[in-house]
Amino acid sequence: MQRVPELVEVEIYRRSAERALGRRIDTVDAPDEWFCKRTTTPDRLRAELPGCIVSGTRRIGKHLLLDLTGPSG
Repeated sequence: MQRVPELVEVEIYRRSAERALGRRIDTVDAPDEWFCKRTTTPDRLRAELPGCIVSGTRRIGKHLLLDLTGPSG
């Protein structure tokens, strides 16, 4: 059973993720469906995310969000 992070933990993760601002995604490690939400699949993440650049970080409650710029700019 997965443990749900506390709000303060998610904020710490968000601040840590800020170090990735401006960096390009090279590879994606999504070993199973647990990492995916709604209609997203691990294969789709591995196909679409490489080449994207992290342009922002946000937190909505306990959800950590990364804003991405597409590989074509």
